[in-house]
Amino acid sequence: VVLYNLDTRMQEKLIIACKSLISALAFSKDGNYLAVGESGEKSSVIVWNISNGTRVCKLVGHQFGVKSLCFSPEGNYLLSSDIDQQTTTNNTKQQGRLILWDWKAGRMKFTNTPVNGGPKCVAFAPDGSFFGAAGNRWISTWTLEDVLSSSGDVCDVQGESAELGQHVDKDFVALEISDNTPTAMYALTSEGVLCMMNR
Repeated sequence: VVLYNLDTRMQEKLIIACKSLISALAFSKDGNYLAVGESGEKSSVIVWNISNGTRVCKLVGHQFGVKSLCFSPEGNYLLSSDIDQQTTTNNTKQQGRLILWDWKAGRMKFTNTPVNGGPKCVAFAPDGSFFGAAGNRWISTWTLEDVLSSSGDVCDVQGESAELGQHVDKDFVALEISDNTPTAMYALTSEGVLCMMNR
């Protein structure tokens, strides 16, 4: 990973983040941490301290390449998703899943395997109250308080499905959540169409 200073137009740091190819990146809001997602089987998420270039933690839990990453606004949690994978042994499809990490503790707090296919993008609301994920023909959101207050070590509560209306057949590849009232979600389809919907 090369860190490039846009003001000086010079390279500031070079981080050898992992041995595998990198498939996803995300900065914490304060800019102090960088999450790196690996590609390939048994992929991990690695969090780096940018100021001193040290590895903070390695989060293991994804079966296939990490597709997307997002820190919560205050930086305490990290969302990650992996992709669907067609197995060669028995030609079955392994569904991608969504994971919420308490990354400083190195613990998985929440996991969900959407029935309609793996999440292709993830996002946190600007106030940190909820997070969302989207994929082929679906967008769902989860309230952070509900997830964290669930009993058991790892929560698997079902999300609230968004009303897609005329976009019900779209494949969503990017998701952002605004701080407007009411909260608006912006989703980009694989065809390049930008959709807006209220939560």
